Amino acid sequence: MTNRAIAVLLMVLPAAHAAAIANDFARGVAIDLPTQRAAAYRIAVPADAYRWSTRDDLGDLRVLDDAGNEVPYALRVPPGGDVWTAWTDLPVFAMPAAAATPGSAAVNIELGAGGAVVAVHGAAVQSESGSYLIDASGYDATIDELQVVWSNSGDVFVTTGVDASADLNAWRTVVPSTTLANLTTAGQAVKLDRVAVSGGVHAKYLKLRFDRNLTVTGARARAHEPTAAARDGTTLDGTVGGDAVEFETGGRFPVDRVAVELDAPTYLIEARVYSRPRDDTPWRDIGTRSFYRATAGQSAVQSDAMSVGGQAHRYWRVVATPPSMSHPRFRIEWVPHEVVFVAQGTPPYRLVYGHAGLQAREWPIADLLKRLDPAADLATLPGASLRAPETLGGSDRLIPPPAPIDWRTIWLWVVLVIGVGIVAGLALRILRSGKGDMPPPDADAT
Repeated sequence: MTNRAIAVLLMVLPAAHAAAIANDFARGVAIDLPTQRAAAYRIAVPADAYRWSTRDDLGDLRVLDDAGNEVPYALRVPPGGDVWTAWTDLPVFAMPAAAATPGSAAVNIELGAGGAVVAVHGAAVQSESGSYLIDASGYDATIDELQVVWSNSGDVFVTTGVDASADLNAWRTVVPSTTLANLTTAGQAVKLDRVAVSGGVHAKYLKLRFDRNLTVTGARARAHEPTAAARDGTTLDGTVGGDAVEFETGGRFPVDRVAVELDAPTYLIEARVYSRPRDDTPWRDIGTRSFYRATAGQSAVQSDAMSVGGQAHRYWRVVATPPSMSHPRFRIEWVPHEVVFVAQGTPPYRLVYGHAGLQAREWPIADLLKRLDPAADLATLPGASLRAPETLGGSDRLIPPPAPIDWRTIWLWVVLVIGVGIVAGLALRILRSGKGDMPPPDADAT
């Protein structure tokens, strides 16, 4: 955005409001701007804000400049961490086993146009602990996850590592160790065929290493969308009561995934999950899901989290089968909201929250940015970072203020009472006056 656009933006925005100061809020966190200067910035709402906010819509959240003036801002829900590109099939080649004796033929990898692998030749075929070469030379995006396809029947439980190379000579490890599995436990099938690559990798070639024989027949890759927001989460301890366990999140988190975890190396339970916003409302049935962990040696596989569709509920309940659970824990995950604020006023800026009775207020920043720069995209604005949260006004700011005196209603009642009194007084005078004009009763009447 040009300097002229920034100047116009600041002129059309409303003047800074000094109605709210930092100590009016329970908590706050300082904002560090990036070196890339811009008219507006993005920050992810920290977990502390969900714990201290008094509103489900985060309406008591504000951005203040150094003088305590309110800065125009808007809340948005960014694309979540589960936004992926489509799967892409990658060629896979079995690597010959390492030469066992001197003089054995070396491995020969035949390359075609653009570095694509055409064939792999060698003296030996797959061994007890083999490896596979994945040709990613035709894949332009970052690989954040691999899916491995194998033909072995029955139970499978193997440990694998992933190496990456740009030239088939120098290799670096991108996944030290993870587990692939296909198990049948208590009549239920458990399959783990995906390898998460932390931080992603962009390489022409990948190599899968296995600790035991696995006949790989295919591999696919996919990437996170570039604008996908990072997920956040926390694990809660529960209170056991009968066949149910109850948990309290301690905040207004927009929970979209949950998982039940037990303090045991191996388990398989079926759990029905409930939630509610307050402790005086009925439980809402979210659904049933199987949660498991299978351990073999130093390796383990665990079930994915259950999608719950975004629930800002504070209370959760789990009824499991079998009912006895050892040290149950409940993991909640969410995609944090994003605050987009305009760099108006004097930095440093501060995000503040926790103010009972404060009404929600936002500015139409998206519309303003689009009018000034049609190519502006909120998702591409520079991201600012947050420091550690700090206490400002404290927990006293979470107590709702007393209801304001309704003087209008009071005056209406005063006028009504006065009017009734006047009418009653007039009626009494008329009644007394009427009695005085009446003739006395006739004493001689018979």
